[in-house]
Amino acid sequence: MQVPVFFFLTPSDTCEKDLSTYLRIADQTGGQVLSLEKDKLGEMSNLVHSTGMGQAPISSGSSSGYEGRNRRSVEIPGQHYTFPCDDTVETLLVSVNCEQSGVAVSLFTPEGRQIFPTASLNHAKQFEVSQPPPGIWTLIAATEEYLSYRVNSVGARSLDFSCYFKEAGEPIKNIIIGSTVEVVANILAEEGVLSGEGVQLALVSPESGVAMATVSNLRHVRESQYRGNFTVPKYPFRLRLEARTRRGGTIARRITPHIINPTYGRIYVHGDLVEQMQLSPLTRGSFAFSFVHGHPTDRHFTISVSDPAGILYSPKRF
Repeated sequence: MQVPVFFFLTPSDTCEKDLSTYLRIADQTGGQVLSLEKDKLGEMSNLVHSTGMGQAPISSGSSSGYEGRNRRSVEIPGQHYTFPCDDTVETLLVSVNCEQSGVAVSLFTPEGRQIFPTASLNHAKQFEVSQPPPGIWTLIAATEEYLSYRVNSVGARSLDFSCYFKEAGEPIKNIIIGSTVEVVANILAEEGVLSGEGVQLALVSPESGVAMATVSNLRHVRESQYRGNFTVPKYPFRLRLEARTRRGGTIARRITPHIINPTYGRIYVHGDLVEQMQLSPLTRGSFAFSFVHGHPTDRHFTISVSDPAGILYSPKRF
C-alpha cells in the first residue's frame, strides 16, 4: 500500500525556489504541495482534512497540463477545470494550491451556483460541500501561474477502487514499457450502488486527466472485481474508473491517487528476490547487489535482465 506524501511549506525569500522535487514526490504518491503562511499554521488541520487521505479521489491536476486557455470565458478569466460529481458523493472536498498569493478561486455547481471556500489562506483554498448535486462542476482560478488541485469524495456510500497488475498470471510491482499486462480492479462500494453496466477503465494523463488509452477486454469475473489488459505506454499515467450508478444513473468517476510509472527494465534474482530496480532512459553505470542468500549450500544464482527497450550496453548472465 502506497502512502500519500503531503508537503506544507512556508515560503520565504531565503527558501529554495525550485519545488520540482516536492511536486514530483507528491504527484507520484497521490499527495499535494500546499503553501502556508507562518502565522496561519494553526489552520493547517483544516487543510489536512481536505487533502484526501483515506478518501476516494475523483479528479486532480495542475496547470502544467492545463488545456483550457482556448475555452476561457470572457466573463470570468483565468484557468477553468471541470470534473464530474455522481449521486454517491455525500461530501465533496476540493483543495487548491496556487503559486501566486491571493488568487481568487471559485467553485460552481452544475446549475451555476457559486460555492465559497470554507477555508482560505494566501496560497491555499478549501471547499467542502455536503450533499452536492450530481453533474459537471467547474473550478476557476484567476491566475496564469502554476496551481494544483485535488477533488475527493467522502461518505459511506461513496465508491472507490483499488488495482494491481499481473504478468503471466503472477502479480508484479513494476510494469515494463511495451509489454502487455493484466490489470485487476476491485471496486469498493455498497451492494446495489452500481448498476453493473458501462464499467470502463482508462489510462489518463496525470496532469490534464485526458484519456490516453482504454483497458481492453474488460470483464466482470466475480462480485465487484474486473479484469482487463493493456499495453504499457512510455509515459506515467493514472488509472480512471467510470461506472454508472443504480439510483440516479449518473456516471461515477474515480482515479488512482498515485501516479503509475512504467519502467524500462526489471532486475531480480531467481528464487531469492533481492531487489526490483527501475531502469530509466540514459541510465549509466553499474548495479551493485547486496543480499542474504536463503539457501545454506547452493551458492549459484542467476541474474536475469528484461531489456525490451535495448538500453543496457552489455547485459550479462552470471
